[in-house]
Amino acid sequence: MVNMRRFKSSLAMPVLLLCGLMINKMANAGLINQDFSSGFSNWHGEVVVYNFTSDSDTLDFGDIAGSYPENFETSSNTVTLNTSFDIDNDYWSIVLFQDFTVDNITAGNNLTLALDVSYRLTDDVFDFVFVQLFDLDNNLSTIDLTAGGRFDLTAWSGANASIQFGVIDGDFDLFDSLTVANLSITETVADIPEPAALFIFIGGLILLVVRLTLRVHLPRMIQVGV
Repeated sequence: MVNMRRFKSSLAMPVLLLCGLMINKMANAGLINQDFSSGFSNWHGEVVVYNFTSDSDTLDFGDIAGSYPENFETSSNTVTLNTSFDIDNDYWSIVLFQDFTVDNITAGNNLTLALDVSYRLTDDVFDFVFVQLFDLDNNLSTIDLTAGGRFDLTAWSGANASIQFGVIDGDFDLFDSLTVANLSITETVADIPEPAALFIFIGGLILLVVRLTLRVHLPRMIQVGV
């Protein structure tokens, strides 16, 4: 059974992602509740539960995070996913996601996604975590966010996307966890190219010289005219 369980865990991620993409075909305009200040509002979850008695898995997905307090936790700017068990069940695959439309940005500006990621696995071979950004239109390559940090999202302006977090146990040793914090998507004004900056500097210098010249010579010109 252990070998079969490990095999199933290797297949769980694509299966769960497929189910997730079927939930919310109409994406939100912009990532909503990215700091989790409203709990799990606008976020959807997926939980795979192994029942010891029936020796079978069941999948629960949708607006379910509040129904699994042991597996989904939030605090300020932070969400944590945990695998767990009780007397009857093994909650071995936990996923959280949101489908949304990336905000359109002004031409020439930059778009950056930033987040912090940390995790704890009881087995680095059979357990795994993932944090990824998917393009729902299949025009852009998936971005692996698992290492955390800052990611250039400029090319994703206006794209339909899905951001997904997951932790999956494959060795029956529970209490694996994944934490995502300080998630943000920010538009910034692009740096002025160096030649343009030089032209601006020269133009400003010329205006300054003209202004100083007029300040010195204009009174004399007026006196002469008088």
